[in-house]
Amino acid sequence: MKVADLMTRDAKTCVPSDTLDRTAHIMLAHDCGCVPVIDGEQRPVGIITDRDVAMAAFVSGRPLHDIDIERTMTGRLVTCRSTDSVESVRKVMGKEQVRRLPVVNADGRLEGIVSLSDLTQAAGSERSPATRRKESLAVFETLGVVSRPRDEKYFERFTTKSKTATRRKTAKTAKAAKAASGKPASTRTPAKRSHKVVAKTATKAKRKASTKSASKATGKSAAKRKSASASRKRSAKR
Repeated sequence: MKVADLMTRDAKTCVPSDTLDRTAHIMLAHDCGCVPVIDGEQRPVGIITDRDVAMAAFVSGRPLHDIDIERTMTGRLVTCRSTDSVESVRKVMGKEQVRRLPVVNADGRLEGIVSLSDLTQAAGSERSPATRRKESLAVFETLGVVSRPRDEKYFERFTTKSKTATRRKTAKTAKAAKAASGKPASTRTPAKRSHKVVAKTATKAKRKASTKSASKATGKSAAKRKSASASRKRSAKR
């Protein structure tokens, strides 16, 4: 059996500039767990799952209409062809720990999508009991591999994107607020900087003068002690 016999051909899609509320709407309206992200030439550039949507909303703490798909989607895309066998698709799913694969043609354009659910239904529809048992066991093993705990990299991409987005948003908000208030970009004005420089210079000059005065005083004291000592010596000789 080939992928062409199982895949969903009219897969609903979105573009990178969309926000997550559109993705969630597609998933709810069409009862699907993922949405391929395509470019202007119908080529898939990423994929976003219901889990991605939930994680992005939780980590960022923002509403779905305020989160871009481009910053949430899985950019490392794994695809298959409609002429691939079911067995090869199962292996790819297990290796990459994914439940769905976009199906592309020779030009890389999206043709549809095939899921682990499609493989399960195909295994149950086999007429021969022996074949049905064999295919069902293969799907069960694939599901076990796909369901293993993910590594930390999966979660890092959400926290990294969330922190980057937060920094950008904070900088943008601060810049807009300064522009609206008419204040310069820097909170430290040239006058304040000049005042601090002058004060610092004056402090240094004062310390230098104090050091010189102390040195002179010490020199004078030493000279007086030396003169007194000489006088005492002369008196003793007499």
